[in-house]
Amino acid sequence: MNSAGNIERGERARIPDDYERLATVVAATAMLFVATIGLQFTQMKTFQQAQWQLKDLSDRNCESAKLAQAASDAKSCSSPR
Repeated sequence: MNSAGNIERGERARIPDDYERLATVVAATAMLFVATIGLQFTQMKTFQQAQWQLKDLSDRNCESAKLAQAASDAKSCSSPR
């Protein structure tokens, strides 16, 4: 490098250590952010599946209750008084 701070032919520009550290911190933060978003997406997907299963069980329970009520009504109509 000459006295004016210009890079001479054949020399390589050197990034200061502070910038390398900053780049490392930024990259690590970005990776952590992406991992966090991925984890939240996975949890949301699992939660949605649990909701679907709960709705399915609720629908089955309602259907069973209707069948039980229909069977009870049929018994009461067919039994002699």
